[in-house]
Amino acid sequence: MATMRADFLDRLSPYPQLVKATDKHCPLIAEMQPDELRLAIEQPAAHHGVVFETELVEEIIKDIQGQAGYLPLLQYTLDLLWKTEVKNGSIQDRTLNISTYRQLGGVRGALQQRVDSIYGALPEPEKLATQRIFLKLVDIGGDEDSGTEWKAVRRRALRSEFSDELEQGVLTKLINNNLLVSNRPLQSQQSTVEIAHETLLISWTTLNNWIQENRQAIALRNRLNDDVGRWEAKKAEDELWGGSKLEKVLELRKHSTFNQVLGGFSPAANQFINTSVGLRDRVKQRELRRRTLVIATISAAILGAVGYGWWNSEKYWQLSLDSWSSRNQVNTSNSSSKLDFLKGAEAQALKDTETGKVDRSLALYRQIRADTVEYLAKDIMLLNWRITEEP
Repeated sequence: MATMRADFLDRLSPYPQLVKATDKHCPLIAEMQPDELRLAIEQPAAHHGVVFETELVEEIIKDIQGQAGYLPLLQYTLDLLWKTEVKNGSIQDRTLNISTYRQLGGVRGALQQRVDSIYGALPEPEKLATQRIFLKLVDIGGDEDSGTEWKAVRRRALRSEFSDELEQGVLTKLINNNLLVSNRPLQSQQSTVEIAHETLLISWTTLNNWIQENRQAIALRNRLNDDVGRWEAKKAEDELWGGSKLEKVLELRKHSTFNQVLGGFSPAANQFINTSVGLRDRVKQRELRRRTLVIATISAAILGAVGYGWWNSEKYWQLSLDSWSSRNQVNTSNSSSKLDFLKGAEAQALKDTETGKVDRSLALYRQIRADTVEYLAKDIMLLNWRITEEP
Protein backbone atom coordinates (compact mmCIF):
# COMPACT_ATOMS: atom_id res chain seq x y z
CA MET A 1 0.00 0.00 0.00
CA ALA A 2 1.23 3.49 -0.86
CA THR A 3 -0.17 6.95 -0.21
CA MET A 4 0.31 10.15 -2.16
CA ARG A 5 -0.91 13.69 -1.63
CA ALA A 6 -3.41 14.77 -4.26
CA ASP A 7 -1.26 17.73 -5.33
CA PHE A 8 1.52 15.31 -6.35
CA LEU A 9 -0.61 13.16 -8.65
CA ASP A 10 0.56 15.16 -11.68
CA ARG A 11 4.08 13.86 -11.02
CA LEU A 12 2.90 10.49 -12.33
CA SER A 13 2.31 11.89 -15.84
CA PRO A 14 5.76 10.89 -17.20
CA TYR A 15 4.99 7.27 -16.21
CA PRO A 16 1.90 6.24 -18.18
CA GLN A 17 2.13 2.59 -17.14
CA LEU A 18 2.10 3.56 -13.45
CA VAL A 19 -0.86 5.86 -14.07
CA LYS A 20 -2.76 3.01 -15.71
CA ALA A 21 -1.92 0.66 -12.83
CA THR A 22 -3.07 3.07 -10.14
CA ASP A 23 -6.22 4.43 -11.85
CA LYS A 24 -8.35 1.50 -10.72
CA HIS A 25 -6.94 1.45 -7.20
CA CYS A 26 -6.82 5.07 -6.13
CA PRO A 27 -9.43 5.70 -3.40
CA LEU A 28 -9.74 9.26 -2.08
CA ILE A 29 -9.91 9.83 1.66
CA ALA A 30 -12.88 12.08 2.41
CA GLU A 31 -13.39 14.36 5.42
CA MET A 32 -14.12 12.67 8.72
CA GLN A 33 -17.60 12.86 10.19
CA PRO A 34 -18.13 14.25 13.74
CA ASP A 35 -18.35 10.76 15.31
CA GLU A 36 -15.14 9.77 13.54
CA LEU A 37 -13.44 12.95 14.76
CA ARG A 38 -14.52 12.17 18.32
CA LEU A 39 -12.88 8.75 18.10
CA ALA A 40 -9.72 10.27 16.58
CA ILE A 41 -9.48 12.70 19.51
CA GLU A 42 -10.45 10.46 22.43
CA GLN A 43 -8.97 7.06 21.59
CA PRO A 44 -5.25 7.99 21.36
CA ALA A 45 -5.55 9.86 24.68
CA ALA A 46 -7.38 6.94 26.30
CA HIS A 47 -4.50 4.59 25.40
CA HIS A 48 -2.34 6.72 27.72
CA GLY A 49 -4.94 7.01 30.44
CA VAL A 50 -5.90 10.59 29.58
CA VAL A 51 -9.48 11.84 29.42
CA PHE A 52 -11.17 15.09 28.36
CA GLU A 53 -13.29 17.30 30.55
CA THR A 54 -16.99 17.25 29.66
CA GLU A 55 -17.88 19.30 26.54
CA LEU A 56 -14.22 19.90 25.62
CA VAL A 57 -14.26 17.45 22.70
CA GLU A 58 -17.49 18.96 21.34
CA GLU A 59 -15.96 22.44 21.47
CA ILE A 60 -12.80 21.28 19.67
CA ILE A 61 -14.82 19.57 16.92
CA LYS A 62 -16.95 22.68 16.46
CA ASP A 63 -13.81 24.83 16.12
CA ILE A 64 -12.13 22.69 13.47
CA GLN A 65 -15.11 21.69 11.31
CA GLY A 66 -15.04 23.30 7.86
CA GLN A 67 -11.32 24.03 8.05
CA ALA A 68 -9.23 22.76 5.17
CA GLY A 69 -6.30 20.69 6.45
CA TYR A 70 -8.00 20.33 9.83
CA LEU A 71 -6.20 17.13 10.91
CA PRO A 72 -2.74 18.75 11.24
CA LEU A 73 -4.42 21.68 13.02
CA LEU A 74 -6.16 19.27 15.39
CA GLN A 75 -2.90 17.42 16.03
CA TYR A 76 -1.04 20.62 16.88
CA THR A 77 -3.86 21.93 19.10
CA LEU A 78 -4.03 18.71 21.17
CA ASP A 79 -0.24 18.57 21.46
CA LEU A 80 -0.11 22.20 22.66
CA LEU A 81 -2.96 21.53 25.09
CA TRP A 82 -1.09 18.57 26.61
CA LYS A 83 2.20 20.51 26.93
CA THR A 84 0.43 23.43 28.56
CA GLU A 85 -1.28 21.14 31.13
CA VAL A 86 2.08 19.55 31.95
CA LYS A 87 3.77 22.94 32.24
CA ASN A 88 1.04 24.21 34.58
CA GLY A 89 1.23 21.04 36.71
CA SER A 90 -2.49 20.43 36.24
CA ILE A 91 -2.24 17.02 34.57
CA GLN A 92 -1.98 15.07 37.81
CA ASP A 93 -5.54 13.83 37.43
CA ARG A 94 -4.84 12.86 33.79
CA THR A 95 -7.60 15.22 32.57
CA LEU A 96 -7.35 17.81 29.81
CA ASN A 97 -9.37 20.84 30.90
CA ILE A 98 -11.66 23.11 28.91
CA SER A 99 -10.38 26.16 30.84
CA THR A 100 -6.81 25.51 29.63
CA TYR A 101 -8.05 25.08 26.06
CA ARG A 102 -9.84 28.42 26.21
CA GLN A 103 -6.81 30.16 27.75
CA LEU A 104 -4.83 29.07 24.70
CA GLY A 105 -7.46 30.78 22.53
CA GLY A 106 -8.82 27.46 21.34
CA VAL A 107 -7.86 26.23 17.89
CA ARG A 108 -7.41 29.80 16.69
CA GLY A 109 -4.94 30.68 19.46
CA ALA A 110 -3.02 27.46 18.97
CA LEU A 111 -2.78 28.16 15.24
CA GLN A 112 -1.44 31.67 15.79
CA GLN A 113 1.29 30.37 18.09
CA ARG A 114 2.16 27.73 15.52
CA VAL A 115 2.40 30.10 12.55
CA ASP A 116 4.30 32.74 14.55
CA SER A 117 6.84 30.08 15.45
CA ILE A 118 7.28 28.99 11.82
CA TYR A 119 7.41 32.53 10.41
CA GLY A 120 9.80 33.76 13.11
CA ALA A 121 12.34 31.07 12.22
CA LEU A 122 12.60 32.15 8.56
CA PRO A 123 15.44 34.37 7.28
CA GLU A 124 14.42 37.85 6.08
CA PRO A 125 14.31 37.07 2.31
CA GLU A 126 12.01 34.09 3.00
CA LYS A 127 9.83 36.24 5.26
CA LEU A 128 9.26 38.66 2.37
CA ALA A 129 8.52 35.74 0.05
CA THR A 130 6.05 34.42 2.65
CA GLN A 131 4.26 37.76 2.64
CA ARG A 132 3.99 37.73 -1.17
CA ILE A 133 2.71 34.15 -1.16
CA PHE A 134 0.00 34.74 1.42
CA LEU A 135 -1.19 37.96 -0.23
CA LYS A 136 -1.51 36.12 -3.55
CA LEU A 137 -3.80 33.66 -1.76
CA VAL A 138 -6.14 36.35 -0.40
CA ASP A 139 -9.15 37.95 -2.05
CA ILE A 140 -11.30 40.85 -0.87
CA GLY A 141 -15.02 40.19 -0.62
CA GLY A 142 -17.42 43.13 -0.60
CA ASP A 143 -16.45 46.77 -1.08
CA GLU A 144 -17.42 50.28 -0.13
CA ASP A 145 -18.84 51.05 -3.59
CA SER A 146 -21.47 48.34 -3.30
CA GLY A 147 -22.28 49.35 0.27
CA THR A 148 -21.03 46.09 1.78
CA GLU A 149 -18.28 45.82 4.33
CA TRP A 150 -15.09 44.34 2.90
CA LYS A 151 -13.89 40.96 4.14
CA ALA A 152 -10.74 38.97 3.48
CA VAL A 153 -11.39 35.51 2.04
CA ARG A 154 -9.19 32.70 0.84
CA ARG A 155 -8.28 32.55 -2.83
CA ARG A 156 -7.30 29.36 -4.61
CA ALA A 157 -4.38 29.98 -6.97
CA LEU A 158 -2.61 27.88 -9.55
CA ARG A 159 0.76 26.71 -8.34
CA SER A 160 2.24 28.01 -11.62
CA GLU A 161 1.55 31.59 -10.39
CA PHE A 162 4.53 31.21 -8.06
CA SER A 163 7.30 31.24 -10.65
CA ASP A 164 10.01 32.87 -8.55
CA GLU A 165 12.56 30.29 -7.36
CA LEU A 166 12.63 31.65 -3.80
CA GLU A 167 8.82 31.66 -3.67
CA GLN A 168 8.71 28.04 -4.83
CA GLY A 169 11.04 26.96 -2.05
CA VAL A 170 9.11 28.85 0.64
CA LEU A 171 5.82 27.58 -0.80
CA THR A 172 6.98 24.00 -0.28
CA LYS A 173 7.98 24.79 3.34
CA LEU A 174 4.57 26.31 4.07
CA ILE A 175 2.79 23.30 2.57
CA ASN A 176 4.94 20.88 4.54
CA ASN A 177 4.14 22.81 7.72
CA ASN A 178 0.41 22.53 6.91
CA LEU A 179 -0.14 26.28 6.67
CA LEU A 180 -1.02 25.92 2.98
CA VAL A 181 -2.70 23.05 1.18
CA SER A 182 -2.05 22.02 -2.38
CA ASN A 183 -4.37 19.94 -4.49
CA ARG A 184 -4.93 18.89 -8.07
CA PRO A 185 -8.57 18.94 -9.16
CA LEU A 186 -9.86 16.02 -11.17
CA GLN A 187 -9.38 16.36 -14.94
CA SER A 188 -6.85 19.14 -14.38
CA GLN A 189 -3.17 19.19 -15.27
CA GLN A 190 -2.27 21.91 -12.77
CA SER A 191 -2.04 21.86 -9.00
CA THR A 192 -3.66 24.56 -6.91
CA VAL A 193 -2.63 26.19 -3.63
CA GLU A 194 -4.70 27.84 -0.91
CA ILE A 195 -4.42 28.89 2.73
CA ALA A 196 -5.09 25.84 4.88
CA HIS A 197 -7.14 27.52 7.58
CA GLU A 198 -9.67 30.30 6.99
CA THR A 199 -9.17 31.42 10.56
CA LEU A 200 -5.59 32.43 9.70
CA LEU A 201 -7.00 35.49 7.92
CA ILE A 202 -8.28 36.78 11.26
CA SER A 203 -6.29 35.07 13.98
CA TRP A 204 -2.78 35.59 12.60
CA THR A 205 -2.17 39.24 13.43
CA THR A 206 0.76 39.57 11.02
CA LEU A 207 -1.27 38.41 8.02
CA ASN A 208 -4.23 40.53 9.09
CA ASN A 209 -2.01 43.63 9.13
CA TRP A 210 -0.62 42.80 5.67
CA ILE A 211 -4.16 42.55 4.32
CA GLN A 212 -5.28 45.79 5.96
CA GLU A 213 -2.33 47.68 4.44
CA ASN A 214 -2.75 46.28 0.91
CA ARG A 215 -6.43 45.43 0.56
CA GLN A 216 -7.19 47.93 -2.23
CA ALA A 217 -4.20 46.77 -4.27
CA ILE A 218 -5.18 43.12 -3.66
CA ALA A 219 -8.77 43.73 -4.80
CA LEU A 220 -7.65 45.58 -7.95
CA ARG A 221 -5.01 42.97 -8.82
CA ASN A 222 -7.43 40.05 -8.41
CA ARG A 223 -10.13 41.81 -10.41
CA LEU A 224 -7.58 42.39 -13.17
CA ASN A 225 -6.47 38.74 -13.09
CA ASP A 226 -10.09 37.60 -13.53
CA ASP A 227 -10.51 39.81 -16.61
CA VAL A 228 -7.13 38.70 -17.97
CA GLY A 229 -8.36 35.10 -17.91
CA ARG A 230 -11.47 35.99 -19.93
CA TRP A 231 -9.44 38.10 -22.37
CA GLU A 232 -6.90 35.33 -22.98
CA ALA A 233 -9.74 33.00 -23.95
CA LYS A 234 -11.13 35.28 -26.70
CA LYS A 235 -8.67 38.18 -27.15
CA ALA A 236 -11.72 40.44 -27.53
CA GLU A 237 -11.22 44.21 -27.36
CA ASP A 238 -14.34 44.66 -25.26
CA GLU A 239 -12.62 42.71 -22.45
CA LEU A 240 -9.79 45.26 -22.25
CA TRP A 241 -9.72 48.00 -19.64
CA GLY A 242 -10.02 51.75 -20.11
CA GLY A 243 -10.88 54.90 -18.23
CA SER A 244 -10.27 55.11 -14.48
CA LYS A 245 -9.69 51.34 -14.10
CA LEU A 246 -6.79 51.43 -16.53
CA GLU A 247 -5.36 54.57 -14.92
CA LYS A 248 -5.45 52.87 -11.49
CA VAL A 249 -3.53 49.78 -12.63
CA LEU A 250 -0.98 51.92 -14.49
CA GLU A 251 -0.39 53.87 -11.29
CA LEU A 252 -0.24 50.68 -9.23
CA ARG A 253 2.28 49.12 -11.64
CA LYS A 254 4.71 51.96 -10.93
CA HIS A 255 4.35 51.60 -7.15
CA SER A 256 7.51 50.13 -5.61
CA THR A 257 5.67 48.73 -2.56
CA PHE A 258 3.22 46.87 -4.77
CA ASN A 259 6.04 45.31 -6.79
CA GLN A 260 8.07 44.37 -3.73
CA VAL A 261 5.35 43.25 -1.32
CA LEU A 262 2.73 41.82 -3.66
CA GLY A 263 5.12 40.72 -6.38
CA GLY A 264 3.79 43.05 -9.08
CA PHE A 265 1.63 41.91 -11.98
CA SER A 266 2.09 38.62 -13.80
CA PRO A 267 3.44 38.59 -17.40
CA ALA A 268 -0.08 37.86 -18.69
CA ALA A 269 -1.51 40.79 -16.69
CA ASN A 270 1.20 43.12 -18.00
CA GLN A 271 0.41 42.06 -21.57
CA PHE A 272 -3.27 42.78 -20.90
CA ILE A 273 -2.41 46.24 -19.50
CA ASN A 274 -0.13 47.11 -22.43
CA THR A 275 -2.78 46.00 -24.94
CA SER A 276 -5.37 48.12 -23.11
CA VAL A 277 -3.04 51.14 -23.31
CA GLY A 278 -2.57 50.57 -27.05
CA LEU A 279 -6.33 50.47 -27.61
CA ARG A 280 -6.84 53.60 -25.49
CA ASP A 281 -4.21 55.52 -27.49
CA ARG A 282 -5.70 54.44 -30.84
CA VAL A 283 -9.16 55.53 -29.73
CA LYS A 284 -7.79 58.90 -28.59
CA GLN A 285 -6.04 59.43 -31.94
CA ARG A 286 -9.22 58.60 -33.87
CA GLU A 287 -11.24 60.95 -31.66
CA LEU A 288 -8.64 63.70 -32.05
CA ARG A 289 -8.72 63.38 -35.86
CA ARG A 290 -12.52 63.41 -35.81
CA ARG A 291 -12.68 66.50 -33.62
CA THR A 292 -10.04 68.29 -35.68
CA LEU A 293 -12.05 67.59 -38.84
CA VAL A 294 -15.22 68.87 -37.19
CA ILE A 295 -13.45 72.03 -36.00
CA ALA A 296 -11.97 72.62 -39.44
CA THR A 297 -15.36 72.20 -41.08
CA ILE A 298 -17.06 74.51 -38.58
CA SER A 299 -14.25 77.07 -38.89
CA ALA A 300 -14.53 77.11 -42.67
CA ALA A 301 -18.27 77.53 -42.45
CA ILE A 302 -17.96 80.37 -39.92
CA LEU A 303 -15.30 82.18 -41.92
CA GLY A 304 -17.27 81.70 -45.10
CA ALA A 305 -20.46 83.01 -43.54
CA VAL A 306 -18.71 85.91 -41.84
CA GLY A 307 -16.77 86.74 -44.99
CA TYR A 308 -19.94 86.73 -47.04
CA GLY A 309 -21.60 88.94 -44.45
CA TRP A 310 -18.68 91.35 -44.45
CA TRP A 311 -18.63 91.54 -48.24
CA ASN A 312 -22.35 92.22 -48.40
CA SER A 313 -22.10 94.68 -45.52
CA GLU A 314 -19.32 96.63 -47.24
CA LYS A 315 -21.16 96.54 -50.53
CA TYR A 316 -24.27 97.82 -48.78
CA TRP A 317 -22.34 100.66 -47.22
CA GLN A 318 -20.85 101.65 -50.58
CA LEU A 319 -24.26 101.58 -52.28
CA SER A 320 -25.81 103.58 -49.45
CA LEU A 321 -22.99 106.11 -49.67
CA ASP A 322 -23.31 106.44 -53.46
CA SER A 323 -27.08 106.76 -53.23
CA TRP A 324 -26.92 109.40 -50.52
CA SER A 325 -24.24 111.46 -52.28
CA SER A 326 -26.00 111.30 -55.66
CA ARG A 327 -29.28 112.39 -54.15
CA ASN A 328 -27.58 115.21 -52.29
CA GLN A 329 -25.07 115.96 -55.12
CA VAL A 330 -22.12 116.26 -52.73
CA ASN A 331 -18.42 115.89 -53.76
CA THR A 332 -16.98 113.01 -51.73
CA SER A 333 -13.32 113.55 -52.64
CA ASN A 334 -12.72 115.81 -49.63
CA SER A 335 -11.86 113.89 -46.45
CA SER A 336 -14.04 116.04 -44.22
CA SER A 337 -16.88 115.56 -46.66
CA LYS A 338 -16.27 111.77 -46.52
CA LEU A 339 -16.69 111.89 -42.77
CA ASP A 340 -19.96 113.77 -43.24
CA PHE A 341 -21.02 111.21 -45.81
CA LEU A 342 -20.25 108.37 -43.40
CA LYS A 343 -22.36 110.00 -40.75
CA GLY A 344 -25.10 110.53 -43.26
CA ALA A 345 -24.71 106.93 -44.51
CA GLU A 346 -25.18 105.72 -40.95
CA ALA A 347 -28.37 107.74 -40.66
CA GLN A 348 -29.47 106.51 -44.08
CA ALA A 349 -28.75 102.92 -43.07
CA LEU A 350 -31.00 103.24 -40.04
CA LYS A 351 -33.82 104.36 -42.29
CA ASP A 352 -33.24 102.00 -45.23
CA THR A 353 -32.54 98.73 -43.42
CA GLU A 354 -33.87 96.70 -40.52
CA THR A 355 -30.50 95.29 -39.49
CA GLY A 356 -30.31 97.33 -36.28
CA LYS A 357 -28.08 100.12 -35.15
CA VAL A 358 -24.69 100.38 -36.86
CA ASP A 359 -22.05 101.28 -34.26
CA ARG A 360 -19.16 102.02 -36.53
CA SER A 361 -18.74 104.28 -39.55
CA LEU A 362 -17.45 102.93 -42.85
CA ALA A 363 -14.05 104.48 -42.16
CA LEU A 364 -13.59 102.09 -39.20
CA TYR A 365 -15.23 99.08 -40.79
CA ARG A 366 -12.18 97.63 -42.49
CA GLN A 367 -10.19 97.85 -39.22
CA ILE A 368 -13.00 96.14 -37.38
CA ARG A 369 -13.00 93.36 -39.96
CA ALA A 370 -9.23 92.87 -39.66
CA ASP A 371 -9.39 92.76 -35.86
CA THR A 372 -12.28 90.30 -35.95
CA VAL A 373 -10.49 87.93 -38.36
CA GLU A 374 -7.37 87.94 -36.16
CA TYR A 375 -9.38 87.27 -32.99
CA LEU A 376 -11.38 84.46 -34.58
CA ALA A 377 -8.22 82.79 -35.88
CA LYS A 378 -6.66 82.89 -32.40
CA ASP A 379 -9.87 81.53 -30.84
CA ILE A 380 -9.95 78.59 -33.25
CA MET A 381 -6.26 77.83 -32.58
CA LEU A 382 -6.92 77.87 -28.80
CA LEU A 383 -9.89 75.51 -29.16
CA ASN A 384 -7.85 73.10 -31.29
CA TRP A 385 -5.01 73.13 -28.69
CA ARG A 386 -7.44 72.29 -25.89
CA ILE A 387 -8.79 69.30 -27.82
CA THR A 388 -5.25 68.08 -28.56
CA GLU A 389 -4.29 68.29 -24.88
CA GLU A 390 -7.49 66.66 -23.60
CA PRO A 391 -6.69 63.22 -21.98
